[in-house]
Amino acid sequence: MLHFFSTSIFVFALSLIPIAKQQDSNQTKNIEQVYIGTWESNLTQVKVRSKTGWFSYEFTKDSISLELTIEEPMLAKGKLGLGSFMQANIKKNKGNDSVTGIRYIFECGNPGKLFDADSETDKKLELWIKPLVKQDTLEAELRLASSMDKFPMAHFILVKKN
Repeated sequence: MLHFFSTSIFVFALSLIPIAKQQDSNQTKNIEQVYIGTWESNLTQVKVRSKTGWFSYEFTKDSISLELTIEEPMLAKGKLGLGSFMQANIKKNKGNDSVTGIRYIFECGNPGKLFDADSETDKKLELWIKPLVKQDTLEAELRLASSMDKFPMAHFILVKKN
């Protein structure tokens, strides 16, 4: 009886693989056409968090701009202050964006120093893209992805250039 039960669970688990792959493929379709193009922000205040001890941090602030180019199928590149990123992976947010407020997550990797006083040269960043409210205005949150809490660093408002 135990053998039958464990075999049944295994067969059921195998049957879920196509469903998981289908859901994953839905996550990697082309980005919506309205997002394609080059976007630019004005100078925006950014906070870089540096760990100084157990649950203790130091924050460094400065202002930078973001230039973001979104391409099909699901790629982006950009300039974040002094840093830059190429071929950021774009993922459709898994949640309902009318609830979460986030449509896409751009995995930017490590862009390097964002400004002169930025002491964190080895950090992974994400841009959390909100649903468009106007065709020519994009809102994006810059998040530190190196830690589990996805620390919010900045809120950019970008205007479409082309």
